[in-house]
Amino acid sequence: MSGNILPLFIIALIGSGCRWVMPAADGVEQNKAQNTASTILALEAAESTPRAALAEATLGQRLVISINRKLVRRGNLELEVEDVERLVGTIDSLALSWGGFVADAQVHQNADGHHRASVTLRVPEAEFSAALSALKGLGTVRGHAVTSEDVTKAYFDLETRLAVMREMEARLRELLASNTGKLSEVLQVERELSRVIGQIESMEGEKRYYDRQVSLSTITLTLYEPQALVRASALDPLRRAFMNAVGMFVTSLATLIQLIVVALPWLLVVFLGWAGMKRLRTARAG
Repeated sequence: MSGNILPLFIIALIGSGCRWVMPAADGVEQNKAQNTASTILALEAAESTPRAALAEATLGQRLVISINRKLVRRGNLELEVEDVERLVGTIDSLALSWGGFVADAQVHQNADGHHRASVTLRVPEAEFSAALSALKGLGTVRGHAVTSEDVTKAYFDLETRLAVMREMEARLRELLASNTGKLSEVLQVERELSRVIGQIESMEGEKRYYDRQVSLSTITLTLYEPQALVRASALDPLRRAFMNAVGMFVTSLATLIQLIVVALPWLLVVFLGWAGMKRLRTARAG
């Protein structure tokens, strides 16, 4: 809200004849102040409607966008290999040779002793296709996919808004340098300048993120070793039948134990009742 109050506050000060300028040249300085205020108002409008600024881009700018597209490329590759651990080291060396690096590598061993790995590479965009082809030759391809995300429009929109904010920063600095008014007025300008600088830093960080994503493509590899083949035996049906019988016996035995545990308290009550009745009859007979 401070961004909207500041320009109106400056215009109000100019209209009321506030002493921001030297009285010796009231007409000239007043025009200069009005021009500065108008400029700030225009920058405020541009900041609040960045897409309007994008719509006013020149034909030359649009042609540059169509030629220099910003694409975030990602590839996924699933390979069956003979030795996962050895190949992970080979992939690390290959990534360095392409000017990239291994961003993440995880190797796991299954219960049967076979290894499985997940490796994430970041390689320069220019080497993406060559790297993907080279990696396919390291094993048997069991699956692959390539995606491209077009961030050209978002990138250009960000650059446009960033240019508007930098222009606003320059104007605010000029206003602050020429401000000879009250301390409260100077502090208002400084607060607005601090807000603008914060937004510029945030936009620059977002732009750097886009640059990294575009310049370095991502390749995610899934590696696993082939499972040993077990041939079926003629005795397998008998073995399965015996194992099923054992399983059924164990299940029935467990059920019987559960019934005994549940019935035991009631059997104890019945026994105590029977013993008491027997003792009572014996006492009456005596």
